[in-house]
Amino acid sequence: MTIEPIHRETFVLMPRAGSKKLVVFFSATDNKAGKFTFWNVSKSINDNVLFVNNGNRNEWYQHGVPGLGDTAEKTVEAIRNYARLVGAESLYMVGVSMGGAGALLHGALAGAQVLAFCPETLINLPHSRCRKYMTPGTTIPYPDLSKLITPASKRIYIVTGESDPVDIYCASTLEGIQNVVVKTIIGEAHAVQVALHNQNKLIPLIRDFVNDRPIRRIEGEGGYSKISGFPYEYFRTYCAVSDRDWASAEIHGKNAIALNPTSEEVNSMLGRALMSLGRAEDAYPFVAAATALAPDDMNARFAFASCLRRMGDTDRAAKLHRLLIAGAPELAKSYYELGLIYSKRKDKGNARLHFQKAADLEPTNPKYASQVSELNV
Repeated sequence: MTIEPIHRETFVLMPRAGSKKLVVFFSATDNKAGKFTFWNVSKSINDNVLFVNNGNRNEWYQHGVPGLGDTAEKTVEAIRNYARLVGAESLYMVGVSMGGAGALLHGALAGAQVLAFCPETLINLPHSRCRKYMTPGTTIPYPDLSKLITPASKRIYIVTGESDPVDIYCASTLEGIQNVVVKTIIGEAHAVQVALHNQNKLIPLIRDFVNDRPIRRIEGEGGYSKISGFPYEYFRTYCAVSDRDWASAEIHGKNAIALNPTSEEVNSMLGRALMSLGRAEDAYPFVAAATALAPDDMNARFAFASCLRRMGDTDRAAKLHRLLIAGAPELAKSYYELGLIYSKRKDKGNARLHFQKAADLEPTNPKYASQVSELNV
């Protein structure tokens, strides 16, 4: 019997003859009706596919998939029914970001194999994407997805970027759980799947997953989530910096550095905190380390140049800011820093020129506009 595709606003079933597997792709945030993540990627596999989205809501799939079920349990039963319809004997669930959390949630309940990119497993953490984007009023029946994983669970893969402290902290809660493999990628943030796709690594990875082959080591793998105590201190440093609580950022940043001194992200955040506390000399070794560890990171290079200015080495600071602007002409904050350098030199003409350029690039920034106004008095 031929099974026809089923198209709905929140899910699409694409049967593929001869397959005994059903691969469920959970979409990320803000997918409109009839739009689904991984649509093109799915064309690279030969198995039955079920695409799902959260129905124009960002509920992190805590209440299932609209149209399939109003709870995760009912959604899992609907997925199993579709698996029976297409003759699938094995379930695989894939997702990224919110979709990664959905894949992990429903995969754990269904006993499916899971491949989740950058999932937030602790729902609604401070400064998380859940906190920022979740639909107001959403209740959270599954606040800790790690609690759903049992020794009977099938293999679960987590792939996340080391430059995202929320994702690393969440990934660390799954370390040591039987059948869970956590892979963290150096220098990548929340969109790790985009980086893998650009490197032609995403499709081979998904093919290995659905063909029951172990996912091989990914070039650039690190070990942030495996350093005991570090993910928590990394996350707390990030929260303190986000809250502009520089004293707490110093405490947690130093704790994190003691556990992992080669983290470019923590070196950068700790340096920023110390500069904000008016201690540029103390910040210098940390911003210098961040720049050495991530020489292509524009923010790290900017922080280093800014630190030099605060320490009084305006010649080197100006040179570095000019190099930054040469590579990124829209970098308003480097024009602003150059304005400060020229002001210190009593060169009002060049100061005004650079402050005005910063204000033109970011007209809503009151700090830039006020410097222009002061010089025009």
